[in-house]
Amino acid sequence: MTGGLLELATCLDEGVTVNLTVHLDARTVRGKAAMLFPKCAAQGYLQPFRFTDLRDEDSQALDNEVRELIKQARPLAGGRRGLGFRPAGSFLESS
Repeated sequence: MTGGLLELATCLDEGVTVNLTVHLDARTVRGKAAMLFPKCAAQGYLQPFRFTDLRDEDSQALDNEVRELIKQARPLAGGRRGLGFRPAGSFLESS
C-alpha cells in the first residue's frame, strides 16, 4: 500500500501533508501522507494521496486488510472481480 483515495467535501491543496487515521477491523493505523491532485466528484472531491511516513507494521496491516477485502469483494458483471466496491466498516480520516 503506497496510498489511496479520499472522498472529501472540499479539496486540499496538492502537496499538503496530512496525518491520516485508517480504522481497520482489528486495529487503527496512523501515518503521514501527501495529497495529490484532486478531481471533482458528483458531490465534493476525490483526492488521491501517497503515504510519506508509515511504519512497516502499519503498512503490513493495511496490505493484509486490502487483500482480505479483495477476497470478499463481490464479482462484477460477467464474473470479473474489480475494485468497484466499498468495504463496510473501513474509512479514512484526515486531521
